[in-house]
Order: sequence, then C-alpha cells, then structure tokens
Amino acid sequence: MKLTSFLCLLGCLHVSATAFSQNINLSEKDASLKSILNKLEQQSGYTFFYNADLVRQAPHVNVEIQNATLQQALDACFQAMPLHYTLIDNTVVITRRNIDFVKPMNALAPIVFIGRIIDEAGNPLPGVTVKIKYTNYGAVTNKDGQFTLLVPDKDNNTLVITFIGYTSQEVSTSTLKSPLIITLKENVSSLDEVQILAYGQTSKRLLTGNITTITAKEIGNNPVTNVLSAIEGRVPGLYITQNSGLPSSSFTTQIRGNSSFNGTNPLFVVDGVTYPANDNLSFLSNGDLNNSISQGSSALNFLDPSEIESVTVMKDADATAIYGSRGANGVILITTKKAKSGIPQLSINARLGESSRGTAPKLMNTAQYLAMRREAFANDNATPKASDLDLNGAWSQTAYTNWPKYTSGIHALNSDVNVAYGGGNGNVNYRISGQYAQQDAVQLGGGSVKTLGLRFDINSTSPNKKFYFDMSGGFSSTTNNTKPGDFSNVSLSTQAPNMPALIKPDGQLNWDNLGGNQNLLQKVKLLYNATTNNLLSNTVLSYHPIAGLSINATIGYNLLLNRDFRGQPTDYYQPVGNVALQTQAARSEFSVRTWTLDPNIDYTFKLGSKGTLDARAGGTLVDKLNPYSSITGVGFIGDALLYNPATAASVVANYTQVQERNLGYFGILKYNWADKYLLSLNGRYDGSTKFGSGKQFGAFWSVGAGWIFTEESWLKDRIPFLSFGKLRGSYGITGNDGIPNYLFLSTYSTALSYDGKPGLSPTRLSNPDLQWEQIKKREVGLYLEFFNGRIAFDGDYYNDITSHQLVTSFLSSVTGFTQYPINSPAIIRNNGAELSLTTYNIKTKQFTWSTGINITIPRATLVSYPGLSTSAVSTSYIVGKSPFLVRLYNYAGVDPQTGSNTYINKKGDKGAFIPFLSPEQLDINTDRTKYIDLSPKYFGGISNSFSYKGFHLDVFFECRNRMGRNMLGAQSQMPGLFNVNTTTQWLKRWQHPGDVTDVPKVSQGISSILGWSNFSLSTGAYERVIYARMANLNFSYSLPQALLKKAHIRNGSIFFQGQNLLTISKYKGGLDPENLTPGSLPPLRILTGGISLNL
Repeated sequence: MKLTSFLCLLGCLHVSATAFSQNINLSEKDASLKSILNKLEQQSGYTFFYNADLVRQAPHVNVEIQNATLQQALDACFQAMPLHYTLIDNTVVITRRNIDFVKPMNALAPIVFIGRIIDEAGNPLPGVTVKIKYTNYGAVTNKDGQFTLLVPDKDNNTLVITFIGYTSQEVSTSTLKSPLIITLKENVSSLDEVQILAYGQTSKRLLTGNITTITAKEIGNNPVTNVLSAIEGRVPGLYITQNSGLPSSSFTTQIRGNSSFNGTNPLFVVDGVTYPANDNLSFLSNGDLNNSISQGSSALNFLDPSEIESVTVMKDADATAIYGSRGANGVILITTKKAKSGIPQLSINARLGESSRGTAPKLMNTAQYLAMRREAFANDNATPKASDLDLNGAWSQTAYTNWPKYTSGIHALNSDVNVAYGGGNGNVNYRISGQYAQQDAVQLGGGSVKTLGLRFDINSTSPNKKFYFDMSGGFSSTTNNTKPGDFSNVSLSTQAPNMPALIKPDGQLNWDNLGGNQNLLQKVKLLYNATTNNLLSNTVLSYHPIAGLSINATIGYNLLLNRDFRGQPTDYYQPVGNVALQTQAARSEFSVRTWTLDPNIDYTFKLGSKGTLDARAGGTLVDKLNPYSSITGVGFIGDALLYNPATAASVVANYTQVQERNLGYFGILKYNWADKYLLSLNGRYDGSTKFGSGKQFGAFWSVGAGWIFTEESWLKDRIPFLSFGKLRGSYGITGNDGIPNYLFLSTYSTALSYDGKPGLSPTRLSNPDLQWEQIKKREVGLYLEFFNGRIAFDGDYYNDITSHQLVTSFLSSVTGFTQYPINSPAIIRNNGAELSLTTYNIKTKQFTWSTGINITIPRATLVSYPGLSTSAVSTSYIVGKSPFLVRLYNYAGVDPQTGSNTYINKKGDKGAFIPFLSPEQLDINTDRTKYIDLSPKYFGGISNSFSYKGFHLDVFFECRNRMGRNMLGAQSQMPGLFNVNTTTQWLKRWQHPGDVTDVPKVSQGISSILGWSNFSLSTGAYERVIYARMANLNFSYSLPQALLKKAHIRNGSIFFQGQNLLTISKYKGGLDPENLTPGSLPPLRILTGGISLNL
C-alpha cells in the first residue's frame, strides 16, 4: 500500500536539481515555503519532490539557522507544518504527514530515477518518451524536460529514450545515478519515427513489411473535408481519384492497382474499428448524378481530418497479415488524436476561405459557334430549317452564355473551426474536441454542407502499470441541402451559347422557345435535404500480469445513419396538363452498423543472448448490418404535402437488409536478433459469410524478413557516407471475398399476384461452390540512408498473382437467367515498382529545405485464361495484356480530301465506314482491333518544404500518366448539329480539301449522327494524359514568443492554404485530367486563411 501511494504521487511531482554545499544558512521572515525550498535546493544540491499546490497552500515560515545540516534545516522548517519530508538517497520528498514512502534498500527493490532531457545546446526537451525496455513502464518529460520514473529492478533494465527528430538512446540502469541528465542528438533521419500497426507500434528501422505513414502535420496542411484528398499522391502505391467536386463526393481508392476482375478495394480501419469507406451509400440523390462512378459518397466525408493523428498505409503480405483476408487488397489505418500527459492546453484552429470550380473546358463563343453551324450547312449543301432556332433568328445572334461558368462558377464560402482541450498527469489523461465546418455549393441552387462534431478520448494506467484502459468516441451530424444534380453534365455544358436563359428573372424555369428541348436546369427546382449522423467509439483494454505478457482487447462500434428527403414539386415540371399528378417525393433511411472485436494475447521475451521474440495470438470478429427503407409517393394535391410521401395518390414502400460477418483467428511470431536480423511469421484462419457451407473458411499465411546489413562488422563504418541499409522481403498467400452477399444462394423477389395471391419470382441462380480468391504476394525492398539521414532512398518491387477469380459468367436467356457467379480459372499478375527519395538539401539553424519524391510504376497482366477462346468474353481479353483494357476501333485520322473520320478494319482496309450509308460497315465484334489500357502508367508526387526563422512554406505537386477520354469522345453528338457547342479545339477543324488536321469537318446531317457513334468507340476518343498539379500549398508564420507570452498564449501561427491551384499539362482533351469523367464536376480549387493557437 505504501508503494502504491508513492506511485500515485509521482504523477504530480515537481522537479528541480542543483549541486552546491550542504552547509545551510537561512535567515527568512514570513517567507513562503516554496522560496525556502528553492534556497535549500541551491545550497544542498539535493533534489526536492513536492506537489506544487500543496507547497503553495502551506503557511509562511520564519527561520534563522547558521551552518546547519540539511536535516536540521528541514526540521526547523517543517516543525509546525502539516507536511512531512522523507530523504531517499539525494532526494527530498515532501508529502502530507499521513503518507509514507518505501526507500529502496537493495538492487532488487524499486528505485526512482529523476532526470532531465536536453538537446545539444542545453535546451530542455518536453514530450520525450522514457520507457523501460520490453515493458509499458514509462514517463514523458514535462515542459522543463524533467521526468521521474520508478524502475522495478535497477540492475536488469534498460531505459529507452525516444523523441521525433532526435536519435534514440538506450541506457542501462545499472550504471545510472539519480538525478541524471541525458543529451539527445538531433537526427534528420525518419528511422525511429513511430509507425502505427494494428496492435502497438514500431519504427521504420525494425519494419519487415511495407508501411507508409502520413502525419497530422501533412494532413493539416490541406484545407479539405476528406482525408483522402490530403494524402492523394503522397503514398507510393496508393492511387486515389476524387470522382466529383460536389460536396460529400465519392472517391476511388486502390493500393497497388487492380489484381481482380471483381475490384480491389482496400480495408479502412479507424481506431481499430472497421470503417465503411468503400460502401456505395444509398442516398436518394444518387439517381440525379450523371454517371455511376460519381454516385454515393465516401464515409470518410463524415470524419474530421483535423482530428486525425496519422494515416498508415499497409501494402505487402507481411504488413497486412494481421488483418488476414480483409486486408488482401491493402489496409488504410487511420488513428485519431489521443489524450496525452502534460499541462492542460486549449488549442484553437480556425479557417475561412472560398472554393471554386477547378477546371472547365474552353468552349466556343457565340460567333465561333454560329460560324461552325453555318459551315455545317454549307458542307451538307443545306439551309437552316424552322427547327434551327440558333440560326433562323428565333434566338439572339449576339447573346452569350458560358454554361459551365453559369451553372457551376460560384465562388463558395468555406469555414472550419476546431477546438480541443486536453492534458493529464500520465496516469489519467484526457482530451475533448469540437468541430464546426461549412462548405457552400459552387452550383446554382445554393445550399451547403454543415457538420457539427464532438470527440473525446480518455486513457488511464493503473499505479502499478499493469492495467491500461483507453476509451475514445466521436459523434458528428452533417446536414446537406445542396441540389442533388451535377450541372457539369456534357449536354448542359455544351448547349448553344446563344440559347435563351433557362431560368427567368423571377426564378422560375423557362420552357419557352427551347425548340422542344428539355430544360436541363430542371434539377434546380428539386427539394432535397439529408442528415447523416456518424457515431464512432472504441475501447482498448490491456493487462500486464507479468513482465513481457499482455492480454489485450479492442472493442469498436460504428453507426453511420442517414435520413434524406427528395421532392419534385410542381415548378419542377413543364406547366402542361395536370402537373400535380406528376409530383413526386421520397424519404429514405439507411444505416451501416459495424461491431469489431479483437481479443489477443502477446508475450515478449528474450531468446538468445541478443534476441527478442514476440508471440501474439488472437481472433477477430466483424459484424456488419446494412438496413435500408424508403417510401415514395407520386401525385400530391399540393406541394406542401410533399414532405409526407404517404399522402400521395400512389405510394410504394421498400425495405432491404444485408448482414455480413467475418471471423478469423491468427498467430504471429516476430524475432529480432540484435536489431540486425528480423523475422516475422503470420498465420490466419478466416471465415466469411459470403460463401456457402464448407467454403466459408480459408487458411492463409505470410513470412517477412529484414536484414540491417549496415550493422554487420565487416561493413559498419567501412562506408562513411552510408549510415543505414536494410534489405527486406515478404511472401504470403491470402484470400479475397470482394463480392456481393448471398451469391451462394438462390434469391427471389416479389412478383405480380397470381389468382389474387402474392407470388415470388427467382432473380438469381445459386452457386454453393463459390470459394475464396487466392492472392500470392511477393515483395523485396531496399532502404538506404546516407550522410546520417540527409538522403534516404526506399525502393520496393512487388509481384502478386491472383487466381480463382470471382466473376460473373454469362448464360443464355433461355435458362431464365443471364448471369451466374463462378470462380474463373483466369490468373492475373499485378506487379510494379515503388520508389521514394527524401533529401534534406539545406539544414542550418535558421533555414531548412527538404524535398520528397515518390513514384509508382504499376503493371497488370492476364497471365492465363483457360477456355477464353470459347467463352462469352473471348473478345474482351488478351492473354499477355492488361486485363483492364478498352476494346476500340482503329482510328486512322481525318481524310485530308473529304474531312471525314476514317478507320482501319480487321482486313486492313481504310475508310469512313458510316453506318447504313457506306458500302461497308464496321463490325462491333470483329473490327474493334485496338486495345487501350486505362490503368496509370505511373503516378507519384513531389514535395518541397522550406523554413526560415518563423516562416514555413510547403508545396506539393501530384503527377500522373495515363490514357483517358478527351472531350471529343465525351460528347454524345457531333458538333455542327443544332444546340451542340464544343471546345475551341474545333477551330482547327477540316475546312478545305488538302487540310491536314485531327479534327473532322462539321456536319448537321444524318451522316454526322451515324458516324459519330464510330468515333466515340475508337482510339480517337482517347489520348495520353500527363500532368503535374499543385495539389497543395501551405504558407505559415509562427508568431513571436514575446508577443504570445504577453497574451498568455503558448504558441500560435497564422497560415494560408491552397488546394488544386495549378495544373501543368499538354492534355487538350477539355476534361479534368484527374477524374476524366464527362458529366462530373472536377475537384474544386480551394483558398483559405486561418489561425492556430495553443493556450
């Protein structure tokens, strides 16, 4: 009990130490006890421990002593005090009179170490971690660099001192005497930076797997609402595409390309909880978007990036082994900010700025458009008709509307405020934070996305350091009332620039004089609102009964709940007939509920004279439930009733529920010999409810190894400029279950009644023999550092083979079905290289400049496909080529004599091949002889960071090289037709015989309509897209300490941030080079300014 009391007190002790004589002389009247103690420290050289509040509340002292011993002086000071002092070696501990302490009597008894950590200039280092090796016993230095640590056994322990940016140290406690001063040397190397793992953490030095970590600082430089935007281009092997610039838009994420016909989404884990970042969330607004890839939303839109401490990307078999088959396609591990010990601090971060459309096609103006239209008639020897309103005088010949700018050219307001408060004494730490964010729409119709969130974290360690508890939780509520449509669709953007206004001055839709065309701004009148609540909680329990042994459990819960409403009121429709009969409204509710349970036991012990073995075994249970319900009404007697769909003339209700579970057991062995030879062995037995009886479970394994060859005696110090070198490799077999649920079962749906009774109709054939896809992963990596970390190179080569592909096979419709799920015999190889280089170009006391470069070169190959030649997909794939090809006609350019697009068929003949009009036609099955791989050829990023005194500048460019559609291929109709504008690229069109150009002549006749279908399916509709984009710029200034001190502020800065500021590219396709998606708003350009304060 005495020892427990002693440990409880250590968390709130105050430390200071000096060394002089022990002859004490004091002459004080009505002096504070604190001032007396300070003088006793100066004269005695002893270290004093006390609770600052306890000493501050003590009565004042009168003392007069000359040439006294320390004990005599203390007796004189404390004789009338409700306090007690205890001498332990050269330490004086002051407490209330009822608390006693145990003084260590021998080497096996606990001993208190008192110390101070400083840098090479003698400055104190706060926040340094001091731990006893192979245990959870530890301390963190305070603002003065001081720490206290109870060591159970002085002779048999080692202190490990770590701090980011400094070289770690290990010191044997057997040679130490308290108080001690430890000096850390600055180190630019990232070898010893913390790398977060599924269970615990490690350093880059000791990794056997391929892991990349993005820190909170890098994330915080980006003024974005989704963390994927912040890490895009920064991680080798991680390919991210923002599918739309709309608020709460979706993202496509891949780690190391696509190795399966069925897609390869990575696993997302937030604080140990499986997170539905890949789910296509079922918003009512999905149907209003122009293409399927933009539909849904990323669940990460509902997780505040400012609350993220780090994002760890795990790629190879060894790194992802702990997650088994769920991590077959890579793992993205997100760790939120946690409570830390220290003086309570209040931090405030606020941003305010604007967002606008990032890119837009350069379209023809009115004069250019009308000239093109007249030329089209001249080429066809025709004259405008009554239906050609743009030319016959019905529409103004001088009016001009830039439709992309008009519909999505608004400069919208962005604001974001995050406030956090936290601290603790080491035994109990706490943190609570709140966030408010608003993102206004850049499209017509206005509206905004607003988020209000609250998070907390509390952790506690028992006084004997045997039990650890951490609980975190967060709740956010996001409301969205922006218009659900995307006004960047090609048909709307390329309307004639002299077309009449689609919205009248009074705000109503214009339906007059449109030439029978639909008003494409109809969706401005939609009613929409959605509320998405996100609850995320996590509890970590850890018990350490003996040294090296820990029993752990992680319990996680996530509930993503959405309720939305969509209405089509009367002014949405053209006022013809009884519009009320057409009005529609719908309400829906869906949720994604996930439980995650991870119990495990870990034992670390010394094995061999220089070896350490870590053994871990445990299990994983993930339970996911996704219910969806909706009610839709058609025909309302008044718009006021739209908000209650049940009042409609016709009502349809719908309900679905999907549940899935994953269960796994695992064992992991990690062996470290002298921090030189590293070995990792992993085994998993995983089960999934996506497969039928007898096929649900699969056994998977991996092995990883590392060799730090610069620790070899024959090399160490032989090459002065080589400061670190590690060779590592991994091999493993895992499974993939990335298919929809219940494919092993026959399914039915409700059908029309028969004989007055409801019926069911079959909708899918079962395949109870479906089994896991199998992925064999191989990797080798080399990590080098030169000149003490000033230059670091990391290179990796991976080679993955996927077999037993889960695909859909086609059936003859006479069977009653058209598809059937199977395991295909096809084999896909996915290989590539990932390279990164980090350099510290200049590093002085006042100025630093560092550069980071990463590049990924991925390749995918269809190695074999038995039976391909006789299958229904025989013309879709080629063995030896990428399995993700687009099959196209061979475009041969524009005929200089006729101005028509030409193609080369399978026989080698060249011609226009206009459907129905030419003597010979192109066969869609046999004449598409060219293939284009849409996978990236390479991608990466370049960052530069500059720091001068209090100024900091970070600039990041993202780069890509891939094939993609151009604007010509994106347009569904050929320019020259009525109400079809196009880009200024068409100013280079063919106009006279002999013109050599890649843009054909214009036409308004039937030939242009028929011929354009060939072009959109040809290689002419695609081009190489190479670009470098300034994805992020962050400029900040750290406010002077002298100014902050007067305002009682610890530190503060002001900053300017920009996102998507500049794109450098020769791509002339007219689409955004990132998403290359016709009909989707491109990623936004964002400019913000803000302030960050710590009080």
